[in-house]
Amino acid sequence: MTGTNYQTNKINKDMTTIYYNEFLFYTLLQAVNNPKHPLTELSYDLAFGEISKYYLDFCNSNYNDENLSEYDAIISYIKNYN
Repeated sequence: MTGTNYQTNKINKDMTTIYYNEFLFYTLLQAVNNPKHPLTELSYDLAFGEISKYYLDFCNSNYNDENLSEYDAIISYIKNYN
């Protein structure tokens, strides 16, 4: 896997905390507001248990580009999510 991500090899199973990268992913998802993404319409409390899964999907995607900042890569992924 490529990219500047630190949790690319696992899903956070703790369910009481999330990693900063996952929080960034959810925050950017809300800012971009792509209605095609399943977490866009969910409040943080409802999305909490799914954020790790969708962040891992990003990590395993072609948008996880080591030539971009993680911020820019996540924005690109969310904008192009179908």
